[in-house]
Amino acid sequence: DACLTGTSRRRPHDHTAFASDAGPPVSDSTSEPMATPGSVHDADNARALYFWGIVLAVASGAATALSMVIQHAALKATDRMMTLALCNRRLCAVNKHVIWFSGILLYAVGTGVLYSFAGLWIPLSLLACLFITLLAFNLYFSRIFLGERLTWPKVAGSMIVLLGASLCAIGTSLGDPGVPTEYTSEDVAALFAAPAGALYFALLVATVLSTLAAILIYERAYPTAEKATKPPPPWLERTMAVVYPASLGLDEAIAHLTLRCMNAMLSQCDRGGCAHPVFPVTIAMWVLSSVGTVVWLRIVFKRFSVTTALPVEYGAATAADVVSGLVFFQEWKFYAAWRYPLIVGGGRFDA
Repeated sequence: DACLTGTSRRRPHDHTAFASDAGPPVSDSTSEPMATPGSVHDADNARALYFWGIVLAVASGAATALSMVIQHAALKATDRMMTLALCNRRLCAVNKHVIWFSGILLYAVGTGVLYSFAGLWIPLSLLACLFITLLAFNLYFSRIFLGERLTWPKVAGSMIVLLGASLCAIGTSLGDPGVPTEYTSEDVAALFAAPAGALYFALLVATVLSTLAAILIYERAYPTAEKATKPPPPWLERTMAVVYPASLGLDEAIAHLTLRCMNAMLSQCDRGGCAHPVFPVTIAMWVLSSVGTVVWLRIVFKRFSVTTALPVEYGAATAADVVSGLVFFQEWKFYAAWRYPLIVGGGRFDA
């Protein structure tokens, strides 16, 4: 089994003892260790980056939720021009395709820029748990901007997912487990080659492809434009209301995994991290999954409401991201046994 050799931004503090007030720090196995000024400064920087990683993860969820609401509004608009209003006051009319594209740009900011920077400073298992807070933002934005009615099943489902996210967050962040957040290109290649990581990634891709095939068959048999004249059986429609967004969420999990690998190698380009053959392969997989996500978004949110599809989509994405962190990035090696009931239990709630 390949070993994880990635370095961590959050390592346990190095402790050394001072031989005297004026002298340099030296090792002293017989005295109580004291932190050097340098180690204290590094620890403060690590804590600051960890805090900003948490902030960016939550901001990423908020931006993504708003982008979904904007896209759904544009896709559901029947007229070419949409009226923008603030506090029931009409502002202007905008082409619905411009509205949709602005939603895509905001989606790129949330899942690309903000998510990427957060991933540089906190573990993937924690990032996934914080990102799922988008469900709370989604309920608010859908009620304010789309006027969607908040039913108890929708609210309860979102609250269950948030409970799972909270358990995961506690299990992954309490204390200082020292999970790596930096990887060399050799580390990334080893992670893809490790039996558990390779099997997990293959299963993730196979699941996405198989559900995609089912969706294409369903779309051909029951086109959205003919839904009124050719409705699907109720049981099949309920089933596909889960399959559509869950498949989209798993595709996003692939994009998250490859994006994390790509960012890790990009941060070490000056040390040859971009020269490894795994680098262009990872970029290709990220581009393919990201383009698939953009196309998929139109299909899913044209057929289903945001408050119906989003909890399923990001419940699946979060559960897969947590497993990606534990299995693919081998974060399980850094967690004590008491953390697993929280992490795995929280992941079950999300799923």
